Amino acid sequence: MHAPRAVDHPPIAWLPEIEAALVCVAEVLVVLMLLRQQTLELTGIALHWWALVAPALIASVLASFSARASGATALPFGPNAVFVLAFARGLGPASLGMCTQAGGAECGRELGGLFTAALLVYAAMVAGLTLLILKLRLERYRRVLLMPLAAICWTYLVVAPALKVAAESIAVIVPTVALLVLLLAGVRRFAPWLVALGLWFVIAWLTHDFPQPSAAHAVASLPGFSPRVVWMWLSRWTFWMDALPLVAPIAIANAFGIIENLAAAREVGDHASPSHTLGIVTIGTLTGAALGATAPTTVYVGHTAFRRRGARWAYGLCMVPPLCAMGMFGHRLADLLPATIFFGATAYVGVTVGLLPRRHLKNVGDVARVLLVALPVLTAAFVPTSHPAIAWLARGGGLTAVGWAFLCFAERDSRAREAAAWAMAVASLLGIVHAPPLGVVSFMTALAYTGVALAARRVASAYSATTLG
Repeated sequence: MHAPRAVDHPPIAWLPEIEAALVCVAEVLVVLMLLRQQTLELTGIALHWWALVAPALIASVLASFSARASGATALPFGPNAVFVLAFARGLGPASLGMCTQAGGAECGRELGGLFTAALLVYAAMVAGLTLLILKLRLERYRRVLLMPLAAICWTYLVVAPALKVAAESIAVIVPTVALLVLLLAGVRRFAPWLVALGLWFVIAWLTHDFPQPSAAHAVASLPGFSPRVVWMWLSRWTFWMDALPLVAPIAIANAFGIIENLAAAREVGDHASPSHTLGIVTIGTLTGAALGATAPTTVYVGHTAFRRRGARWAYGLCMVPPLCAMGMFGHRLADLLPATIFFGATAYVGVTVGLLPRRHLKNVGDVARVLLVALPVLTAAFVPTSHPAIAWLARGGGLTAVGWAFLCFAERDSRAREAAAWAMAVASLLGIVHAPPLGVVSFMTALAYTGVALAARRVASAYSATTLG
C-alpha cells in the first residue's frame, strides 16, 4: 500500500486573505440585511441574526479546511438572496391562509415551518440535480439555464428594488446608475468606485425618513426546527403546488451554478471536489432550515479573483470574527442603516449575473427569445393576475422560463426540447405551471406541450436519419 500523498501548503500571505475575507463579509452583510428587511416587510416576521449568520459561518469554516486538505483555493459561500425574494413574494394564498387568521407567535411558527420545508425540498433538489448533471455530463446545458437565471436576477435584484427605491426617493437612483455604469465599463480603479459608493450612501441616508414601526405591524421571531409544523406543510398538496414553481427554477440554476463555479476553479488551477462542494452547500442549507434562517447556502462568484490576488484557504477562517460580531450586533446595525442604501449592492449582484448570457446573443432573434423566456418571470412578479390569461402565464413563472429556455435555446438538440416539452405537459396537468390541475385549461395546455414534444421527436428522428444516411 502507498502512503497518502502529502499536500504541499504554501505559506499564507495574510493581506490577500484579509482582503478576500472583507469582500465576502461585506457581501454576506448586504445579503443578510436584504433578507431580514424583505422578510419583515413581506411577512411581518423578524429573523434572528444568529440564525442568519450561522450557515454562512459553518460554510466558510468547512470551505477553508476542505481547500486546505486539497491544496486548492477555498470557494466562497454565503446565503442566497434570490431564493427568499422569489419565494416570499410568490407565496400563494393557500400557503399563507393560516397566517392571515393567526397572529404573533402562531404566524411565526407557521411561516418558520413553511420556509424550513421549502429549504428541505431545495436541498434535496440541488443535491439530486448536481449529481445527475455530473453523472450524465449535462454541463453543455449551462448556457440554456443562464437565460431564466438572468431573468430571475434582473427581476428580483434589479427591477423590483429599483421600483421600491424610486417610490421612496428618486435621488438614490443617481448614484446607483453611476455604480452600474462603472460596472458595465469594467472600471477597475478603486477611486471611482469609492466616490460612487460614498455618493450613494450619503444620498440614501439623507433622503430616508426613518419611519417608526407601527403597533399594527406585529413582529415575531422565527422559531427553530419544528418537525410537526414542517411535516404539516410537506403533507399538503397546496404546499407542493405553491412551492415547486418557486423552488425548482432556483434549485436548477444553483445546481448548474455549482458546476459553473467548479469549472471556473479548474481554469485557474484549482480542482475543487464536487462532493465536498455539494456537501458544504447541503450542510449550510440544512443548518439554515433547522435554525429558521429562510435562506439556502450557495457558492458565490469571486473565486478566480481571490486566487489571482493571492488568497488561498485561510480567508474563510478570517471571516469568523466579523461574522460572529454580525451575529451579536447585527440587529443594532439594521436599526441604524436604512434599507435603501443596500440597493446599489443588490443591483450590482443582479446586473453581474444578469449579463452572463450576453456573449450568447448574436442577433435580434436571440434577444427576442430572451425576452420571451423572461416574460413569465416578469408577469409573475409585477403584473396583477386577475385576468385569466395573465394568471395562466404567471403561474410557475420561473419554472415556465426554464422550460421555454430549453425550447428556445436547445439548438441542435431536439431530444432536450422533447424532454422539456414532456416535462411542461406533466407540470401543467399537475398544476405546477399555468392553470390549476385537472381542468379544461390544464388539459389543453398539456395537449399543446405534447404536440411540441412529438414535433421535437420527429425533428430528432429526421435529423438522425439524415446524419446516418
